[in-house]
Amino acid sequence: MKVLAVVSIVATLIFLAGCSKDDVRPRSFSYSIDTVQDLSLRRGASIGIPVMINAGSDSGAAETVTLSLKGLPAGVTATIQPSSGIPGFAANVLVFAGMNSSLGTYPVRLVGRSEQATVVERPFNLTVRSEDCAMDFVGAARDGSRLCARPGNQNFSSDIVPGPGVGQLLISNFANYQVDAIVDLNCDRGTVAIAPKTYQGAFSLSGQGTFTPNTITLRIIYSDTSMTKDTCTVRYNR
Repeated sequence: MKVLAVVSIVATLIFLAGCSKDDVRPRSFSYSIDTVQDLSLRRGASIGIPVMINAGSDSGAAETVTLSLKGLPAGVTATIQPSSGIPGFAANVLVFAGMNSSLGTYPVRLVGRSEQATVVERPFNLTVRSEDCAMDFVGAARDGSRLCARPGNQNFSSDIVPGPGVGQLLISNFANYQVDAIVDLNCDRGTVAIAPKTYQGAFSLSGQGTFTPNTITLRIIYSDTSMTKDTCTVRYNR
């Protein structure tokens, strides 16, 4: 009986040891990459994107992660320094738009790949603009809208042509007031303005706003010789 008891105890210990060995599994390697914000740059310009690559909180043995950019439009190039490293490192992604790069907005991905092919992607949109961003809006008649405190909403069309200077547009039938107005665009800040001016000796317009690759939005102030004033939101769509 003692022999059987000893054998039983030994078998149990061997079984438990085997289970314990099987239950101890190596932790898998994991990492993360900072989210990348949407970018907008002009032809001939470059922009740097600082990103941080971090190891997972419960990650296994460290692996080298290599970074790359996928989906860049024609004429746009990028360099990454450093292009690889052990997570816990910072990298700078420098994107350059050549003078002949394709205009428009494109989906781009910052891709990380570890030695064991663990892939992490961070998608973002890259917009390439003309060297003079005002030229992006030049073309045939554009649909516009004007919403004022009075007399309400109006829809209209305007012709948009290059203005007299860089970053300027000349818009016919501006805001449906039957006048031509010069609008100034700040390409780097994405802002737009119309300087105070009196038209036809009867009324004045001024205003500020913002623009995107597809829309110009202005908040304008209208006043006339009868001391009538109004505030309107004017929008032009590509």
